[in-house]
Amino acid sequence: MNDMIDFHGASVNVDVHNSYKSTLVGRGINISAERIVNVREDNVACSIDQHLIHIKLSDKDRKPGKKRYGGFPWEIRREDLKHFPVLFDFDEQHRFLGLTIFR
Repeated sequence: MNDMIDFHGASVNVDVHNSYKSTLVGRGINISAERIVNVREDNVACSIDQHLIHIKLSDKDRKPGKKRYGGFPWEIRREDLKHFPVLFDFDEQHRFLGLTIFR
């Protein structure tokens, strides 16, 4: 099942895979094993599934031929990290709780 809704410039797309019938609540209902949710607004796209969250900003102003890089925060030089407006949320045991990105 794949469904999409557009609402005032934002679009939400939900793609459901591997659904199966269950009698968990006494009657037959459909259960979804996998879901992929895509949200797009302006120049930001977010894709969410069971194991991954991917946020992509439009790079239409990037010059052609320029390379795109990726890396974990600890792989990026300390002076280069100043260019990334990202806050990591964590608890006392340093478990990841969330992420805030400023634009």
